[in-house]
This record gives sequence, C-alpha cells and structure tokens, in this order.
Amino acid sequence: MWIKAACLDRISGGTTMVLHLSGTTVPGAPHRPEYLKAIGYLPPAFVQHNPQLHTSILKLVQLFIETIAVKMTNDWTARARSQLKWGLRQVGSPEPNPAVIRMPAPETNSAHYTFLGQCTGEHNEGTFNSGSPPSSVVTPVLSQIPATRQLRFSTFKRVFATFRVPILLLWKTFVELTEP
Repeated sequence: MWIKAACLDRISGGTTMVLHLSGTTVPGAPHRPEYLKAIGYLPPAFVQHNPQLHTSILKLVQLFIETIAVKMTNDWTARARSQLKWGLRQVGSPEPNPAVIRMPAPETNSAHYTFLGQCTGEHNEGTFNSGSPPSSVVTPVLSQIPATRQLRFSTFKRVFATFRVPILLLWKTFVELTEP
C-alpha cells in the first residue's frame, strides 16, 4: 500500500496521506486517544518543505485517533471477545503518551511516521508547535488550475480508476469488520 501511495504521488505530482491503526492496544490500556497511536505515510519532502502545514497534519491525525481509532479499538475488542472468543484479560498499567508539540520525524530512510494520540481537545488548545496554515492554502476550483496541472489531475483519475477495486475491497472489509 505504501508503495502504491508513493507511485500515485509521483505519477500525479500530488501528496498522499495514509493513516493506519492497529486495533490492539497495550494490555490494560484504556481505549482513549492518549493511549493510542497511528502509523502514517507522508512524503518526507512534502513535510520538510511545508512546515506551515505541520499543525494541520497533527490536527488531522488527532481527529482520526479521537474518532475513528477509538471506535475501531472498541469494535475490535468487542469482536475479538464475542466472535474469536479471546479472553483479553491481560493486565497492565501503561502510561499515557507523552505530550506532542511538533511533527514527529519519519522512521529512518522511510516515509512512515508514528503519531501519538493526545488527550481529547488538546489539539484545539494550541499545544502543537506551529501556526495555522496561511490563508493562501486553499483548494482551487478546477477552472483555476493551469492546463498542465489539469493533465496531472486527469492522470490521477486514471490511476484512481486502476486502484479503485483494491480500495473498494479494503473499504468493504473495513465496513464488515466494524458492523455490529
């Protein structure tokens, strides 16, 4: 999946962000954001060349952890107990994640980042060390995009059409696993 994301970025001249959560947690950890982490893919060059977007990236990841990750962890635990008959009785006393004030560094020679969840609401209180993205960062209307970029956009649509079936199969699997 990471390789396909990198290929898509190179073909389209775009940037892909992929977030992954393991449904399992450290034994004894409550299912709260400050005990969870997400593994992400982002092109390091994009992150390095756009420090003004670090806060936005951290907020997106935190929102993912607060909403999707907490629900997925709860769902996975319930399914593991009910359908797989796993006891999940391990005990432990894990510590919450340390406070995050800046964008994490990628793993060595990769585009993988480990994002640590924070207490709910902390990302809205200005704890991340970077300003908001400038007002010039807006989504342009297609008619405002130069012809060369429109060509890249049409290439993106063709690439998406190529990968659509695997993406839809992954989504279908995700929905089946998360349905009660």
